[in-house]
Amino acid sequence: MESKGMKLFEELGHPMSFKRGEYIYKQNQLLDDLRVFYILDGDVTLRRKYTALKSDELHYQKGDMFGILEVYLGKARITEAQCVTDVQLLGFNRVGVEKLMSSEMSVSLSIIRSLSAILRKVNHHIKELPA
Repeated sequence: MESKGMKLFEELGHPMSFKRGEYIYKQNQLLDDLRVFYILDGDVTLRRKYTALKSDELHYQKGDMFGILEVYLGKARITEAQCVTDVQLLGFNRVGVEKLMSSEMSVSLSIIRSLSAILRKVNHHIKELPA
């Protein structure tokens, strides 16, 4: 990302750090602090647990954004986010994300890619349902 874009990220984002194995948030956690996250460094796994034996995972790395669905739904977290490595993040509220999306095409594309990956997982589950 070019320096102009990164400057906007730093102005709007709240820096956060997590250690390997820590949870950024857990599934069903109520949202008192609506945040979308941008990974500055490290790897994060998003996991959606359906049952004790059934879950889905999406993997995110440096430059990826996650957590957008709940910010727009305004509900409890539907996934949990766990750090695979030590992680440095910027957290954005809804207004900050919208400013980034309108200013930086790369942010909009990153969010579209993230939502597309989620949609592919949902479609896969729909295909597995009995007819």
